[in-house]
Amino acid sequence: MNHKTLIASLLIFALLFDLALLFASTVEINAPGESEEFENVSIKYTSWTGVTNTSFTGGYGECVASDGKYVYVLKEYKATSSPVFSRYDPVSDSWEDLSASLPPAGTFKNGLSMAYDYHGNFYVLTGSAYADGADRVQFYRYNISTDSWTRLADTPHVQGAGDAIVYSEYDHKIYAFIGRAHYTGSYDPGDYGTFSRYDPTTDTWENLTYPNWPGTDDGASLAWTG
Repeated sequence: MNHKTLIASLLIFALLFDLALLFASTVEINAPGESEEFENVSIKYTSWTGVTNTSFTGGYGECVASDGKYVYVLKEYKATSSPVFSRYDPVSDSWEDLSASLPPAGTFKNGLSMAYDYHGNFYVLTGSAYADGADRVQFYRYNISTDSWTRLADTPHVQGAGDAIVYSEYDHKIYAFIGRAHYTGSYDPGDYGTFSRYDPTTDTWENLTYPNWPGTDDGASLAWTG
């Protein structure tokens, strides 16, 4: 290979390398279940930017999740107040209220957790106050297209501040920490919580091996690695 051929090859390589870098900087990674489309989007963020505030304040039961297009916020200030369900559109920087179809006041409490299944549904653990009894086992599904709530099979353990939930696209099932670390007399003091799996196709729960912990509590979280 003479020096002119070598220089031409290096120039072609450099051009291809630049194109590869340009392509890599504009690819948007899609969530499972979404269409495989590419968008020319910026992926570099160096600071926080304020957006339109909510029209409601926070609550003792509060959670947030996304369907890949909107950000959904579900909250209830306290047991005697009406719950609020709203979604944020980052394109228009605006909020839309979805509260009309919500379950009644007192449904959502401390430990409220919500997970999206990439197929149009959110699954919700309703949480519990520390003073609540053993009836705090409510579990719901919200369908986006029909704007409707459906109560599903009760959780296999009393819920509480230690609730956390996540959907796994690997097996299409829901995983959850259910319970609270502090015993209040409403259930077996030796059983502070469970790590459980929910199957949406059969509407059933099963308990899995629990970590060697005394129990989960405020701030508990779960994530799927993808």
